[in-house]
Amino acid sequence: MQNQERSAKWDNLKFVLIFMVVLGHILFPFRNESDLVKGLYVFIYMFHMPLFIFVSGLFSKTIIRKKQWNRVFSYLALYIFIRALDTFGTLVHKKKLRLNFFRTNGPDWYAMAVFLFLVITIIFQKTRPLLLLSAALAVGLLAGYSDIPGNLFAFMRSCVFYPFFLLGYYADRSLLEKYSKPDISVGAGIILIALLLFFLVKGNDYYSFIGLLKAKKAYDEIGIMGHSGPLLRIAQYLGAMVTGLLLILSVPSKRTAFSVIGTKTLPIFVWHYLFLKIFWALSGKKLVMALFPETYMLILLCMCMLVILFCSSYFFDRTNRIMDFANT
Repeated sequence: MQNQERSAKWDNLKFVLIFMVVLGHILFPFRNESDLVKGLYVFIYMFHMPLFIFVSGLFSKTIIRKKQWNRVFSYLALYIFIRALDTFGTLVHKKKLRLNFFRTNGPDWYAMAVFLFLVITIIFQKTRPLLLLSAALAVGLLAGYSDIPGNLFAFMRSCVFYPFFLLGYYADRSLLEKYSKPDISVGAGIILIALLLFFLVKGNDYYSFIGLLKAKKAYDEIGIMGHSGPLLRIAQYLGAMVTGLLLILSVPSKRTAFSVIGTKTLPIFVWHYLFLKIFWALSGKKLVMALFPETYMLILLCMCMLVILFCSSYFFDRTNRIMDFANT
């Protein structure tokens, strides 16, 4: 029973994270509609992908230690497949055919980044953890000064988010579960809700940092000059770590109605962006704003859940199993 509860905790966390991933993409066209949307957008991007990558590292211990290269390269196959879907989605959305498999343009960056994380960690797994973490942190801070295009094989995000993968790889899963007691979970949840409310009210004041949080471009491309880039990146790291830890502690350790969705994050991650692109191509934003000008936020939340349920259905789940992609 204890193992089931522990498994349920991480499934619950994965559900929350995939909900944030899909919601973040749904909110993108609406991000300038109100300060409320901006605040929620900033809150989501403050920590959802760093934590997602942390969880990927947490559950990659066996792959790395046993050097399971077949599972490593399944992420490369996943990248190619998502790029193909994105190419089709772009053709539908913008009537443009982009056959560029070298530059990431959507969720594909995650697959490429995890592929690189696994390869690098396998090669350097015998390096002392503190040394490897320090090197990864230094690369993450200095990458913002590079002239290499940020979307070239997910270069920028891979550099910036690799420390979170390492933290997950080195983390003690049982220790995190040990401190997820009811009183600690309630306290962490209250603080997390307070943070959410703060950003909903004041998020517009921090929206100028969204480029930093997304970690797609160099410092100068997002208007950060001089030596303030690394300092702001450190602040980003600390914010993501604290908020991510609060979420880990606050999610329930018992099975919930959403636990099963947490076991299907891969098909949701792979397919949702294509359907959103098609929806936007059909003037989805104008339709939502025309029909629900006052309650569009509620509609977007419902839409997010519907997309998740649809992409986690039997057909898409089986499609990814047949292709034997790595489970996240």
